[in-house]
Amino acid sequence: MSLVDEAVMIFAEAYDKRIGELSQDLVSRLERGLEVWQEDKSRSILVTGGVHHPSKDRVIAHDMKDWLAEHGVPEKLIYVADGSYDTWTNFTDAADIIQKRKWKRIFLVSNLGHIKRICLVVKILKLFNYWMRDIDFVEKTSAYLDKQDVVHETISWLLFFLGLFPPVKKFIYTRIFSEYRHLKAC
Repeated sequence: MSLVDEAVMIFAEAYDKRIGELSQDLVSRLERGLEVWQEDKSRSILVTGGVHHPSKDRVIAHDMKDWLAEHGVPEKLIYVADGSYDTWTNFTDAADIIQKRKWKRIFLVSNLGHIKRICLVVKILKLFNYWMRDIDFVEKTSAYLDKQDVVHETISWLLFFLGLFPPVKKFIYTRIFSEYRHLKAC
């Protein structure tokens, strides 16, 4: 496998609402993604939005691209996927980029709390999508760790699987499992 077939996928976190800047969590993810990219600079980088709001997701994803470019990543190697990493309700944008680029190995970068959920979603999507079965997904956890976030993730998934999620949240999470229909058609 040539390293041109590899990519680093960085999942966003929302801006710090108090100061209007990249959050400590997001900077940690970007730094980790940059570290993985620097292991071989022929890898591409795919960044995603992360606040569940299309216009804000685009702004965050493009600011992530700018941050990476300022830190030495050539812009031609950075791909931007609008949409939320959190529920992957707009995963199709990222999936279209992944499929067109035909990457064979993708390093998934997020914080500890989110990387487990992301990897679970990837495993579910791989069950339904023949083209994703050929992709090797590798977890790369960022240094940021928020104990409250980990507790939130655990409780959220437990409530979801017990059917106790509020209807709106349940709808959002259920979209993860229906998203494969678009991907199967690709």
